[in-house]
Amino acid sequence: MTNERFKAIRLYLSMTQSQFAEFLDISVSAVGMIEAGHREVSGNVSAKLARKFRATDEFIEYLENRKRLVD
Repeated sequence: MTNERFKAIRLYLSMTQSQFAEFLDISVSAVGMIEAGHREVSGNVSAKLARKFRATDEFIEYLENRKRLVD
C-alpha cells in the first residue's frame, strides 16, 4: 500500500491522524511519518487496515476524484 492510499483512507473516513492511529492501534507519530513518506506502510499496518476497512465503490470513486484533483 502506498503512503498516498493510506492517507486517502484516513481522509475518506473523516478521521484526524490521532483518531486514525487509535482506529489502527498504532502511534500518532507512525501515522504522520507514513503520510509524510518517511516510513512505509508495514505489512502489520496493512493487515489491520484490511481487517477494519472495506473498499466500496464509493471509496473507489473518491480515490479517482482525488487523483484527478492532484493530477
